[in-house]
Amino acid sequence: MAERGSQGHRVVMGLGMPFWPGRAAWATRQALDPSRVDARGYVEALRREALGAAPDYGDCRVDAVMVGGGVAAHVADDALGDLLFDLRRSYRLGNRAPDPGAGAGAVPPDRRPAEVTVRALAGAFSASSLDMCRRGHVTRLELDYATSSPAEASALGWPMGPEALEVTREVLCGAGARRRLPTWLDVSLRLLVGIPGQTARSARASVEAALGFGASGVSLRAVAPGRLPAPREATEEVAGAMAERLGEAGMCEYLPGEWALPGHECAFRVLDARGAERLGFGLGSLTRFGGTWARDTADLATYLRASDDPRVAVAAAGQLGHAPGDGAPPGGPRAPPGGGGAGGGPGGPGRGDGALGGD
Repeated sequence: MAERGSQGHRVVMGLGMPFWPGRAAWATRQALDPSRVDARGYVEALRREALGAAPDYGDCRVDAVMVGGGVAAHVADDALGDLLFDLRRSYRLGNRAPDPGAGAGAVPPDRRPAEVTVRALAGAFSASSLDMCRRGHVTRLELDYATSSPAEASALGWPMGPEALEVTREVLCGAGARRRLPTWLDVSLRLLVGIPGQTARSARASVEAALGFGASGVSLRAVAPGRLPAPREATEEVAGAMAERLGEAGMCEYLPGEWALPGHECAFRVLDARGAERLGFGLGSLTRFGGTWARDTADLATYLRASDDPRVAVAAAGQLGHAPGDGAPPGGPRAPPGGGGAGGGPGGPGRGDGALGGD
């Protein structure tokens, strides 16, 4: 975390939850397997870091929170729900508490609470995950789905099958006849582009699955370069077919690879792409605040020991525009903690690290 202390800042916040079940051949960034690490212990360390820094940001208004860098839900739901609940007590998140009974359009833009996005793996989102969303006043859910094709999912080593969406729908909607998603929760899906064997037809089928689910947004993520590569021409054809169908459904591309119905864009990504000041907490997280930048350690053991001591937790820091060895100056639009941003050219998929990047 960076040095604190300023007045009247409007910021975004990233909470790093770099978890992914097992090892995926296409993932280029290191992820934590929740079956091999103490996920609850990590969330408690994240809590100490984030809440411990709150007094230094008393004059800041947090407009959007992203809980990502990997899948966050169903890893340590109770602990994460407590963290998000206490975050609202410790920080000024938006202008007022959200009303779970009202849709986003019922509140004027200048009166809305902060957008709080949590990433989850479709099929692993459970009843305890839904309780976490309610307790933490989550307003937006981002589901990693990848593809509706069993063959493509197998090629990826994807941990869930195509039935994952239906499993998640039952959790969100209940077992009764009601099939509409909760009005208090915006839902977006993440699909992958460039899977070996993927065709324009199968890609459109994945988009149809997302639209049939009721998603208000879709993120197109390229399979990481050098991992399970597909021919460039095929990838461009697939991305074009997906973009065409999303446009037919009334969605607009508001950032490269990011599609949404009007009024349902991801506020965190929009503000971060504009260079908004940003508070980052968690393993490898980035802070960009008050003319300086800092990045937390990416070593888990060090982070767990030092999450309540920023002098130890910070692995690198400097002035904005000067980031030795960081790959890009953090003074401009940056990827949030744990992944690549919305790279790529207009009309193409974001160049994140598959499902683990692009928060």
